[in-house]
This record gives sequence, structure tokens and C-alpha cells, in this order.
Amino acid sequence: MNETVSALSSIKRGECLTVSSVSGDAVARLFDLGFFPGARIRCLGAAPLGDPLMLAVGGRVIAVRKRDLAEIIAVKR
Repeated sequence: MNETVSALSSIKRGECLTVSSVSGDAVARLFDLGFFPGARIRCLGAAPLGDPLMLAVGGRVIAVRKRDLAEIIAVKR
């Protein structure tokens, strides 16, 4: 199976990615929001200037800054 690996901050509207790893200072907070390995993330859109992104994760919709999403490595399968 072909996988594309990238930082979650590069996700585009309508795209679905699976979290591979989380690092950085905000790991505990990101885990609490549902960003843990194996979680499926779908991008619903972005704020008018492109940041933050509105994401569906774990049955919830949340807005997260791109600088926090840069700490998450995700794969497109």
C-alpha cells in the first residue's frame, strides 16, 4: 500500500489522514484532543486567513493552530 507521510499542518480541506506520531511540548494536550497514533483526522476547512484549521477528530470538530499541528506526523493511505 502506498503511504504519503507529512506534517498534519499540511492537510487540505476534505482530506483524511491518520496520525502516525505526536511530538513536541504540547503532546499531552494534543492527546487529550484526540490526536494520538491511529486517529483519523478530516479537514473541514480553515479560518479566512488559513489558520487555525477546523478538523474532525474522534467525533468532535475542533480548531487547531497550524504551529501545533506541525508537531503531528500523519499518513495518507
